[in-house]
Amino acid sequence: MSKDSEAGLHTSCLRLNNSYRIIGPGFYVVDLGCAPGGWSQVAVKLAGNKGKVVGVDMDYMEELPGAYFIRGSVEDESVADEVLEYLGSKANAVICDIAPHVSGHWSVDHAKQISLNYSCSKIMDRVLTHKGNALFKVFDGEYSLEFRDYLKKKFAKVQTQKAKRKQKA
Repeated sequence: MSKDSEAGLHTSCLRLNNSYRIIGPGFYVVDLGCAPGGWSQVAVKLAGNKGKVVGVDMDYMEELPGAYFIRGSVEDESVADEVLEYLGSKANAVICDIAPHVSGHWSVDHAKQISLNYSCSKIMDRVLTHKGNALFKVFDGEYSLEFRDYLKKKFAKVQTQKAKRKQKA
């Protein structure tokens, strides 16, 4: 990831956090689908030295001071046990900025991404504290509203926001 891309990602993560207060000082944060690590980096800064950050991904992650990484699949629910073992208690926030390896076929990629989000929500159910915060990235498509309605059954408040599109010069 280039320095410009990394800076843009951090700015986007911080903007979302400022708007919705997902992560705060001392928070225990779980980052599902964490590679390449943008949200984990931001979570470490926001949670501070009293917080804990654990990321899960099948892809290799470079070490990040202040974060612990589990190399595994979100489709393996036993990952939740590893997360809880590391944290020692339930998390205050779960971030799910996951995307499949895209095939170029939007309907297939959308369906796979929604499936991964459902897998993440199963882990979230086990690791997130009552009244905790969660953020899910959802590709817009046929199953988006169904997934949003699924989350509405789990949270008192669900907000959606469309990503700002980058303008080509």
